[in-house]
Amino acid sequence: MDNNPTSLGRTTDPDAIQIEKRDGEVLDQVKTQASGSKLVGKKRRALEKLKKMAAKAARMKAETSNLRAEMGKLEAAAEEKEREVKLEKAKRDGCLAEKLLMSVTEHLLLEEIDSVPPE
Repeated sequence: MDNNPTSLGRTTDPDAIQIEKRDGEVLDQVKTQASGSKLVGKKRRALEKLKKMAAKAARMKAETSNLRAEMGKLEAAAEEKEREVKLEKAKRDGCLAEKLLMSVTEHLLLEEIDSVPPE
């Protein structure tokens, strides 16, 4: 028969093996403690994982806040650029309107001059 402790369904923890050799009743207690320490280890690892996740969430929140601020700045810059473009368009339209007015005025003056009979 195989004397390997794991094949016999026993723990391989050295402290538990020593107690197992001494007393069968204490063995149950040791196994419970061992599983409890495993549970504590799992809880510790889970807590570490949660801390890491919380830190990552805080970094992401800060990054999101920074991105929102940057997006606000970009939107303000875009609005300013849009106003500038509209102003330039209005200036161009104003210049075109002024040129058109001058052209029409010139045409009307020429017509009026042509309509005056020669002396």
